[in-house]
Amino acid sequence: MTFESLYIIIGVTGNVLVILYNVRWNTDKNTTSCFITNLALSDLVVCGITFPTLITDATRILMEKTDVSCELTISILCASISLSIVNLMMLTIDRYICIALPLKYPHIVTQRKVSIALVSVWITGFFNFLMIFFTSKPSDVPFICDVDQIAVSVGTFSFTCSTCCIPLNILVGTTLLAASNSVTNAFIYGIRDKKYRRSFKQIFARCYNLYG
Repeated sequence: MTFESLYIIIGVTGNVLVILYNVRWNTDKNTTSCFITNLALSDLVVCGITFPTLITDATRILMEKTDVSCELTISILCASISLSIVNLMMLTIDRYICIALPLKYPHIVTQRKVSIALVSVWITGFFNFLMIFFTSKPSDVPFICDVDQIAVSVGTFSFTCSTCCIPLNILVGTTLLAASNSVTNAFIYGIRDKKYRRSFKQIFARCYNLYG
């Protein structure tokens, strides 16, 4: 819960700044900035929705509440993380085409194709959520659901076995590790860039002058 709380603070702040920059201050909008904005938006879902849901359920379990719905939690978790990973993969492909085929890049990666691809990703993520939600059922372990193997394999590109074959601490640790990419993406693909850093410094300077 401590790590998840830190992820919320750092991840939400970083991804909101990346989105604000691309929406309001970026004068050089291109297909790559669309991918970065969409990645930040999907990461914002992980940090702003998934982690608070996990913390809420964990708190209710510590309070010995028995009405914790693991179906909703596991569906949000799997769908949001897979959504972030797919957006990250699309950004990687975009960068590869730009470097490997610089002359053909404008003809291959058009604004129309990017728009269709990004909309398709969100639609797929929504259907992944529904598929996992309706195929999951509570297990004997609190906070953990028994999920349909096919549904999870399709939705998150991984195979999971039943709860008895993986220790709970390892399962939680690997989940946090997978979700941590939603926190670091904002710094890797946004704040590391000079234009982003310059804009963020101006934002912080304005806030300091206004409230300081």
